[in-house]
Amino acid sequence: MSDRSPTPRRALFALLALGGLATLGTAVAATQAGGADWRAEAQARGWHHRAVSVEEAQERVAWGADQALDRVDATDAQREAAHEILADAVPEGFALKADGRALKADLRDALLQPEVSPDAVESIRQDGLDLADRASAQALDVVVELAQLLTVEQRQELDDTARSWRRSGPKR
Repeated sequence: MSDRSPTPRRALFALLALGGLATLGTAVAATQAGGADWRAEAQARGWHHRAVSVEEAQERVAWGADQALDRVDATDAQREAAHEILADAVPEGFALKADGRALKADLRDALLQPEVSPDAVESIRQDGLDLADRASAQALDVVVELAQLLTVEQRQELDDTARSWRRSGPKR
């Protein structure tokens, strides 16, 4: 077992996954718990495993948010505000994803040089840590903004739904 810290890519993934789970994971859990066939819905919409454009990602996020907001009987004002927050967050997330791909390419290039430069690799690692920090800050800002829109009872309902889904798996 290694005592080294996780790679920047893994750290970034973990932080983005945390933010994503906090906002969108509950939406999927709410959909599952509500009995909706989200896989069929995704196929009907022509969605693939990963969003290929900002527009597609915004559509998916809006749909997922609607599923969660339906679960907690959100008001029209809450829905409008949530959609605005998420619509602004998606392009930022795509930009961070592009930065991560560029770092991955830089690291690959640095490791494939005839002479591997520890300084170059360290610089890329530092850039990855900076990217992870920016990504986690952005994700948590979105989570806080969304949480502030909902009542304590609504947040508890989403948390209960997510917890029950994690214990029993998705409902089909």
